[in-house]
Amino acid sequence: MIRWIDRETFDELILTDAEASLTRMIDGARPVLDAVRRFIPEADLFYRIYHDESEHTNQVERVYPGFRRNGILFFVIKCTSPKVHYDLHCDWSSFRYADNYSYGMAFDKQSEPNRIGVFTKRKIDDWVEYLTQGYRNLERINAENERKLSTFRRQLDSLPDVAWNHDRSRGSIKRNGLVYSFEIRAAGYNEKISLDYGPRTLDDFLRLSENKYAPHKQ
Repeated sequence: MIRWIDRETFDELILTDAEASLTRMIDGARPVLDAVRRFIPEADLFYRIYHDESEHTNQVERVYPGFRRNGILFFVIKCTSPKVHYDLHCDWSSFRYADNYSYGMAFDKQSEPNRIGVFTKRKIDDWVEYLTQGYRNLERINAENERKLSTFRRQLDSLPDVAWNHDRSRGSIKRNGLVYSFEIRAAGYNEKISLDYGPRTLDDFLRLSENKYAPHKQ
């Protein structure tokens, strides 16, 4: 499980990271934090934590300056290519029914602000507005995907002959020589209908083309 936490929560964690590695991440983030605080005094460091549920351990993956606005957590990331600039991102990790494609759709009809080379309040505000609009779109997409997946799962659960895999992420139904198979993903599902036991041969093809195909018995 991955989540972002603030400094107060971070100070209470027991970590498995090597101290030198964590210190490098914090030291690398502090100059950006100091620059952001000139315009957003409440900005602070935020920590991306990976929690191993089987081992009950915590590991820091990233440390970024960030701030909250409009109920959203924003991060500031320093980039060095093609030249030094700063990107703002929003935390959408709480959306269980959204993926990268959903994220792209949420921002599809928006115009991205210019990159930030030097911080100003106006530039930060422009990015916050842009990301907030996309975040709200993603909220709606996430809710719609949740409704679609819930309806799909209820329909499957009403059928007596669904063969699920161990974590109920995919399965199949076999009836009268037909196989209906599906795979459930975070933001949707794939479906496929095929013929059981084939077809595989030229004779099968010729019978199919004349609507005379019957599944082979094994």
